[in-house]
Amino acid sequence: MKAYTRKGFDGLKCIDYSPNTVGLVAVGQSDGLIKVFDILSSNSSALDIQLNRSCNAISFNSQGLLAAGFEKSRQENGLHIYNINHYSTANNQE
Repeated sequence: MKAYTRKGFDGLKCIDYSPNTVGLVAVGQSDGLIKVFDILSSNSSALDIQLNRSCNAISFNSQGLLAAGFEKSRQENGLHIYNINHYSTANNQE
């Protein structure tokens, strides 16, 4: 079995993989950056999502949505849902 790696993460706090798209991975960092990428392709571009709070939890669902839980803030919700269907489809066509 081949192991795949990707470098360039700072303060990695959480990780999840897509149950539908083979190789699609999301990682959340303590600086609030979420990176979504294809771990099977070393030259795939990453989709970066940035907030000013630490990303504490991340999870894909079976319909192409990504849920991210961030540290609590008075001004902003702590749970964000992203539709990444377009990213996974476009990235697989490259």
